[in-house]
Amino acid sequence: MRPEFVRMRKAGVAEESWKGRIENKVFIGSTVRYEVRAENGESVVVRQPFTSDAYMRNLGDTINLFFPPRSLLLYPYPEEGLEKEISVE
Repeated sequence: MRPEFVRMRKAGVAEESWKGRIENKVFIGSTVRYEVRAENGESVVVRQPFTSDAYMRNLGDTINLFFPPRSLLLYPYPEEGLEKEISVE
């Protein structure tokens, strides 16, 4: 999942989303890069265009993460483990 495809919305009751908390926020030109810790412990990077809505999100805010199905690519887990599969050597 590319960071620019993940969507964030204010926390609330939302099906098919992950609840998370913003741990880091960095302005990068016309975009804002967020690091979000989901309730399941996963760290998710989100990149969104800089807007007044993005400016209003702050560290510690609880949000919902949405992953559009069209943007997901799923692969089987490598039998020999992920580290071995992606190693350059």
